[in-house]
Parts: sequence; structure tokens; C-alpha cells
Amino acid sequence: MAPSKPVILVVDDHPDSRDILVLAMEKWGYEVLPARDGREAMAQIESVDFNLVIIDIAMPLVSGREVGRSIKSNPRTKHIPILAVTALDTSENRKRCLQAGFDDFLSKPFRIASLKAKVNALLGQVSRQ
Repeated sequence: MAPSKPVILVVDDHPDSRDILVLAMEKWGYEVLPARDGREAMAQIESVDFNLVIIDIAMPLVSGREVGRSIKSNPRTKHIPILAVTALDTSENRKRCLQAGFDDFLSKPFRIASLKAKVNALLGQVSRQ
């Protein structure tokens, strides 16, 4: 039986940013589920076994950092790598993301090649070109 393709959760409250991430991931052959905010992300994490979570930090209702802390504090999900994708590129924000358990950080705006490299690294895969 062939291994299933990785499942990635993309969380961003800005539709354009979310769509860019989803389209790129799908183009690279991943199964992608979008979430509009932290609450929606939390609900999906409860019901789907994700291989990676890509999440914006500054969102209404539940912040990306709160979602990250929740993922990393749950024994069932703590193994899931988390990539922060955010315009809030400060050393303090990076520090807070690492403290919340995020595995990597990508600043907006970003190059698609940078995103692909980080996704591949977090999934432990070689380039899928």
C-alpha cells in the first residue's frame, strides 16, 4: 500500500494569504485543509491527524501562539511540527513563538521557495519537485 500524502493545516484569517498557502501546498502534492481562525483550527486538530500546521500569529479570537501552545501541550498532537508564517517579524515575536513550541518561523512577505524549503524540512522530506 502506498503511503498517504502528508496532511497540512493552513491557518490564516486573511483569505488571500490563506489561499496562496493552500494553492502552493496542493501544487506540491500535499493534502491541505484551511482554517480561518484559531477556533476553527482547534476544532480541526481534534478530528484530523495532521503532519504539519502552518499558522499566522496575529488572528482574532484565538491567536496563533495560543493554538501552538495547545497543540504542543496535548500528548496526542505534541509531535506535529508548527510553522509560524507572520508579518510580525521581531526578535520578541520569534522568542514567543519558540516558547509556545513552534518549530520554525517564516516572515511575510516570503518567497515561495523559502516556504517550500521549510515545509520539506519540517516534514523530513527531500524536495518534491
